[in-house]
Amino acid sequence: MPDPSAVRDLANKNCVQNQYIVLDQNVLRGDELRERLCADQSIQFVLPELAFLEMNKSAQWEQILRRSLAILSSHKSRVFVSYSVSQLLQTELTRKTSVQGHMLYREATDFVRKILQSVQDGSDGYEIARIKSNPGNHREALDRNHLQHEQNKAQLAALIDATKSMVHPEAIKRLRSGRVNPDEKLDLIFEIATALLPQILVNSGFTKEKSRMFLKRKPMLLRYMYLNVWQCIDWMQMGGFDSLPSEKVTNDELDHEYILTATFFDGLFSAEGRVNDAYKDLLRLLSRRV
Repeated sequence: MPDPSAVRDLANKNCVQNQYIVLDQNVLRGDELRERLCADQSIQFVLPELAFLEMNKSAQWEQILRRSLAILSSHKSRVFVSYSVSQLLQTELTRKTSVQGHMLYREATDFVRKILQSVQDGSDGYEIARIKSNPGNHREALDRNHLQHEQNKAQLAALIDATKSMVHPEAIKRLRSGRVNPDEKLDLIFEIATALLPQILVNSGFTKEKSRMFLKRKPMLLRYMYLNVWQCIDWMQMGGFDSLPSEKVTNDELDHEYILTATFFDGLFSAEGRVNDAYKDLLRLLSRRV
């Protein structure tokens, strides 16, 4: 007769649920990713749609893409693609419901898995040949929607000024002097973000009851507001925004795709400290009742 504990252990093993981890581009070529892939077969990996636009933004796009996807290419079935944040926000405001549970982009996932097969084989394949037939298409979309550096900085500067107008001058002084502890900082972000939400929802046609049900599900819009206010408060605390290169502002904006996407899944794997800090603070904010 089999050992009951052995049967129980086997049953528990078979019931292990998959974990979905969002990958930042800065970890795609590292040994730690390779180790994670081998160490735990239950871990699945999610890449935001924007990651592939970024890989294709230079004239050397094919070399970059192949090098960036080399490690993942042996684990195609464990790689997923998520919709862009802008598309998810538009979906929420149109349908008046959270995108929770509807983050994965099936067609893009199939396309990328075929690219991963080509990377593993060292071949072109239809998908890479399709990109080669119009390599500028991806770059134009990225330039148009994300890489307007001066415009991005001007918009963030305006957002920082608007946020300052909602913070008491004494609190601004305490932020700049480092006398605000992490919990106070989160309190401030929560207060400002939730104060801004009602008018946005009214302007988008939400009723009071619909708004309540919408926010209860912690939609992308709420997360987006939290992160934008987090960024403004962080710059108010650090200082030096005026002298910041506009390209750095754009890089921060691109980082938001990974941070926001990861909050809908089981974790974020990034090598950048500020990205990880924002992600952890966002999770703490999402644990609060709106």
